[in-house]
Amino acid sequence: MSWQPEFAAAFTPASSRQARLDDLAVSVGAAITAHARNVGFTPVITPGLAAPTRHRISHVDQNYLRPETYAAANAPLITAQAVSLSRLVVSEPHAIRCT
Repeated sequence: MSWQPEFAAAFTPASSRQARLDDLAVSVGAAITAHARNVGFTPVITPGLAAPTRHRISHVDQNYLRPETYAAANAPLITAQAVSLSRLVVSEPHAIRCT
């Protein structure tokens, strides 16, 4: 997620009193992966690292992953893809095929 820093920055805590966690992007990535693969947290836990622990991933899941943070995180990804697609259409219009 470091290639798009706005993505990770969009995940803010539900309570304004919470401090921003160190290595939040790692925990967010682990929680999103667990949800996307529908496997629970166990497969994404990494022993020996602070960010991807069951407690930390659960905390991030409950306090950072909300509809409004997903929407905010998607915006820079959509913008980045739109720019790439428009460049492709302009530079190589024959490469776009509708079948």
